[in-house]
Amino acid sequence: MSLVVRLLSGSLGCCVGAAQGSGHGVAQLGKQAMQPRLTRGEYWLLETVVDGAWPLCFVARTNAEEVFNKPGHGLERAALIETLESLFASGLLEAHRHGQAAAMPLARTEIIAALEEPSHARGAPGTLYRLTAQGGAVWEAFAMPDWKAYLLRELDEDQGVGAFTALDRQWLQEDLEHFSVYEHAVARDSVQWERLGRWQPTYWKELPEGYRVRFRFGPTPSGEEPSPLDGFGCGYGRCAQRESWYRWR
Repeated sequence: MSLVVRLLSGSLGCCVGAAQGSGHGVAQLGKQAMQPRLTRGEYWLLETVVDGAWPLCFVARTNAEEVFNKPGHGLERAALIETLESLFASGLLEAHRHGQAAAMPLARTEIIAALEEPSHARGAPGTLYRLTAQGGAVWEAFAMPDWKAYLLRELDEDQGVGAFTALDRQWLQEDLEHFSVYEHAVARDSVQWERLGRWQPTYWKELPEGYRVRFRFGPTPSGEEPSPLDGFGCGYGRCAQRESWYRWR
């Protein structure tokens, strides 16, 4: 099964079509059109780094499903190397090595070397991979994310301070309410709202406006239930939408 995305002269059309064989068809770029064809393995590799970079060696691990908490890419090692090589060559992925400021594409020999690096915890030195701006656009065209449902969470558990950012203020209020009821009690007198101009929900995407709320939080005293902040509730439908803010996973 191949996944096909077409961006033609500023208009968008998305379709899913069946294809025989294991071949891939990464972006064919022209002056008037961009027509990337993505196999499921290619889409998996793009979708994995939508929110942030991961060590490239992790995608070759035998327990990748456990590492990424989702079904695996289904690629044998040779096909995985070939797929990564095509995605880097097409400008959809870039890599960053510890100690180097600039991101870069990887050639085949570099991909093989990166896949063989020791599997340290996320954040440890090594070769990380992530989307380019073009890769993000290709993923977005296919996955059709609802950015209104996206929540950027920044929490410092040690200090008990946090900040949530979202496109919609009421949606953000409900996220804060949900957090206070089900995770940590929010100190009511600490809540501070800020209206934003342009901001980045992810490292490759920019939105024209949004809202940020800063707050302090702590553990709920034993035997007490956290109380609602301002009367907002979090219905099942809204919570489910928050957890599935884009279609293809």
